Amino acid sequence: MCGRYQFFDEKNERINSLISKLKEILPEERFNRLSFGEVAPGQEVCIGVWNANNNRFGITTMTWGFPAGKKLLINARSETLEEKPMFRDCRPCVIIAQGYYEWSKEPKEKYYFTVEETPLYMAGLYRYYMDHYEFVILTEEAQLPEKAIHNRQPVILTRKDAEEWCSTRNVEKMIHASVNPRIMKNTRDMRI
Repeated sequence: MCGRYQFFDEKNERINSLISKLKEILPEERFNRLSFGEVAPGQEVCIGVWNANNNRFGITTMTWGFPAGKKLLINARSETLEEKPMFRDCRPCVIIAQGYYEWSKEPKEKYYFTVEETPLYMAGLYRYYMDHYEFVILTEEAQLPEKAIHNRQPVILTRKDAEEWCSTRNVEKMIHASVNPRIMKNTRDMRI
């Protein structure tokens, strides 16, 4: 589930505003390393975190995935989150995106999922590890239409619920707040 997502949409004013702010505050070399289009695991991207000093969202950059042996752990099951020692000290974040991709098995096709009002906010967790910040995307059991393609989907929140998730880390409330009924499948043909 959720092995790629789409960050940038040139028509979205909020996303353009975030990119402009980052360009102002980041050194040019670091800004140029960021992924703004289709984001893949291991890439550095923009992430929303709660800033307790001014009681609002802030934007920072992080790498997608936690190293786990020779693999990269990119997703975490929300239902079992509190049972896993790896996630106990992680802090909540939101992954800001236009949509995400999922692949069907037979035939192997790429589908794009989004919500009516973008950007969408996917629940995540982050940590500071080996001199940098990294994050994972939280998942839940898929609902229709995604269920026809894959059995898992990201936990997608409204902006208000995303703010609450980031400020409280209330896992149970976050799971119940997921807006999966608003997800739509974009059926444009995107074969691999």
